[in-house]
Order: sequence, then structure tokens, then C-alpha cells
Amino acid sequence: MTQPTRPQRDAADPSTETLQPDLRYLGAPADPGVSDRVGLLRRLGVALQPDEEFDRMARDLAEELGVPDGMAMVNFIGVDQQYFAGLHTPDGTTIDREMSREDGWCPHTVLREVPLPLSDVASWSRFQTNRVAEEFGIESYIGAPLPGRAGDGNLGTICLIDSQTHDWTIDHVRTITAFAERVANLIYRRAGISPDGNR
Repeated sequence: MTQPTRPQRDAADPSTETLQPDLRYLGAPADPGVSDRVGLLRRLGVALQPDEEFDRMARDLAEELGVPDGMAMVNFIGVDQQYFAGLHTPDGTTIDREMSREDGWCPHTVLREVPLPLSDVASWSRFQTNRVAEEFGIESYIGAPLPGRAGDGNLGTICLIDSQTHDWTIDHVRTITAFAERVANLIYRRAGISPDGNR
């Protein structure tokens, strides 16, 4: 049987092994580690509430990526919902910090080991019918998992979405990876755990 042809990949994405652009969007992927992740966040003292330091990191990410008018988040994904503990919006626009796990792209990113840069979300049929893209006119996304320590799984994600397409480069990928490390380090430092996982 002839295999479906992949569309042109973004050269910035070092690994798209979990993407299947020939599929229509069917909601969030299975997340077998979600209960462990939620328990870990609770033990680390991460609260699902607005966090000023996370807000600043989201704002700084938008600036560093050169998309200050984009929307950036530090996101924690639970069983049914995802929560933007860090949030930057254009001109301080108010949005709900809670969203269904079935929407958006971060529920995919949190399961990855590498960032997920989508320069044009509509070019990936798996994502182009995503409700967030349809209702809010989102054209591009870049996100990275927040890496856990000492055998922990990913903690959450940091991401940026925008209403314009962007040619994400390897420099953008490196930038968001560095921000993901900064957020993860802050979480562990608050919990009294060093970067190597020792208390």
C-alpha cells in the first residue's frame, strides 16, 4: 500500500517522530503518565494559580522569540484540563487561564523529549482542525517540555502561539529550550531541590 506523503517539514524541528500529518486532529493524545505528573507537581508545591514569575518568563519568551504580540504560556497539563500558571497576552488582553486538555498543542508537547515548532499549523492536517486554531485564528505554535529531574517525567510546557505564521529556526528552538530549563530549575529550586535532583 502506498504510504501518504509528508508535507515539507520545518527544518527547525529536530524530531517529528510523534507527528503524523496525514491524520485529522482527533483530540489530545493518550497520556499514561498524567497521574504521576500531577502527583509530582503537587509534591513540588506547584499550585494551579497565576504566578508572577511564570508570567514574567512567558513575557520574556515572547520578547526573545521576537514575537512580543504573541501569546505565551507556562502550562501544566492535568487529566482533563490544562492551566496557564504563566501567561503573557498582547496588550494585557484577559483570557481564561484554564482550557480543556482536548484543545491546543501543549498536550502533545508535554509527551515529547524535544520542542514542537509548528511554523504554520494549517500545514499539518493533524492540527489544522484544532478548535483553538479555528476559534482564535492561531497560525503558528512553538512549545517545549519542562524537563523533570532525576527520573521525573516532564513537568509541563512553555509555549508561544501567534496569529501569523513564523519560520521557526534552530535558534528559536534553542531559545525556548533554554526557557524550559529556566522554568524547571525555578520549580525545583522553590521545592529546595538542586538542579541535579538532590535536596
